[in-house]
Amino acid sequence: MATTPRPTRLVVRLAVAAVTAALAAGTLTACGSDSNDPDRATVPTLKSEASEVCPGGTRGDDGLVTCSDLFADGAPVRLPADPGDDARFGAIVRGGGGLWTREGVVPLSEAATAQVTAENADSDSAVVADGMPYASQIYGARIEDGKVVELRPVVRVAEDAIVARTFAGAVLEGTISGFRDGGYDASIELPVRIEVADRAADGSLDATIVNADEAVRSSTGTCLPALSADAATNPLRDSFSAAIGLERYPSMHADFDDEMLLTWNDDTSDMGAEFYPSMATIMGGDPLAEQWDLVVHGTPTAGPALLLSRVEGGGGACS
Repeated sequence: MATTPRPTRLVVRLAVAAVTAALAAGTLTACGSDSNDPDRATVPTLKSEASEVCPGGTRGDDGLVTCSDLFADGAPVRLPADPGDDARFGAIVRGGGGLWTREGVVPLSEAATAQVTAENADSDSAVVADGMPYASQIYGARIEDGKVVELRPVVRVAEDAIVARTFAGAVLEGTISGFRDGGYDASIELPVRIEVADRAADGSLDATIVNADEAVRSSTGTCLPALSADAATNPLRDSFSAAIGLERYPSMHADFDDEMLLTWNDDTSDMGAEFYPSMATIMGGDPLAEQWDLVVHGTPTAGPALLLSRVEGGGGACS
């Protein structure tokens, strides 16, 4: 059976030595910039009351606002206007392709990238994403020559709030690969429907394959057969059951290798980046793909593959 061990990362990276002093001050300035230039923009800070930024928000001694919840209506996190084109608020997009801002995505300079990745480390937390701060943070950013050159985190959102905002109560439909000749065969595509719980805990949302043992009405009105109807091809066997989970795993194998997981148990999961919600996704940018293409981590044929889309409606027994 494929397993999903947490990749070991080097806490001390080559880039860290070059930026340690800057990180200690909470910012990072690109090489060659003139800190005494009176016309240079400064990194924007968040002066709003923490409770105005998010419901029940709290502010630490370092000025970072922590949000355990998000506003249900309008912007989930409420930020002031950007001070200017060269000083903006934003969040890292999926895959590390830049900083999403209200005016568009801005590439990260090498110095800014080094700052972000230097913070990544293995964490003792039960929530994997806690070890990758960029995945949950909003930054104040200084921009020069079309690139982000200086960053300071201003908001951090709890993992439960992020995954719940994206998937709580969601319904997913698509296909799951069937079992044949001692393994999983991608050419056998069985219809599947997944219903997600309304609340998250420990960075994960419980979900259920609802047509595991009974036929269920699909979102289009068709009747999806029970996966157990054909014992020979039924993908739910051994450690693969109808009880699954959804959770984020930022920087899974390498920096910015951001994956959304469908977990079968503590050791086995399917992964696919298409449905990974970045903090930029939460803020209204960096949309999810139309389909989530999932394969088992490790050996793809050791577990079922899935191709899922988010749907509305359906549900309930049928015949």
